[in-house]
Amino acid sequence: MNKKYMKEISEALAEKHAALMVGAGFSKNAEKISVVDKYFMNWNELSDLFYEQLYDDSQSPGKAYNSSLRLAQEVEIMFGRPKLEKIIKEAVPDLDYAPSDLYVKLMELPWRDVFTTNYDTLLERAADKVSTRRYHVVHCQEDLVNSNQYPRIVKLHGSFPHIVRSLLRKRITEHILCVLLQW
Repeated sequence: MNKKYMKEISEALAEKHAALMVGAGFSKNAEKISVVDKYFMNWNELSDLFYEQLYDDSQSPGKAYNSSLRLAQEVEIMFGRPKLEKIIKEAVPDLDYAPSDLYVKLMELPWRDVFTTNYDTLLERAADKVSTRRYHVVHCQEDLVNSNQYPRIVKLHGSFPHIVRSLLRKRITEHILCVLLQW
């Protein structure tokens, strides 16, 4: 990583106004604690599951899609929330994994906010192991109203156990990120 960026990040952390974005790839750092043969899917793999639910071979318009959230919304509209929630729960083996030391070390840093699109609870469970800070978790839009306590873990797409109920729409997610990053 560029030394200039490292310096900027270090300064922002020291001034307690650094934010972090954690995406699906970070879950691959979790420790497997069960014998099941499941792994964390990335957004493309999850999108494939949504797509396969929506289109069978005969009516498939082609596997060209650009929005996982849009596909998730289409699954919810066509089949209902329970089906969407079932797909996500099967794709995200949350309780079959535990946060690794890397998770805990990451959460020990003085972030103002940690944003994540992940449905799993690995960040929250890692934060519980940190004795020097207490993270407040924002699961849904309603939690944002009085979410002025920092540091926060902001679950942009919701989280287990209430995945679909808290699923934030794409425009709302983009708006929240813009507002929160303008402090």
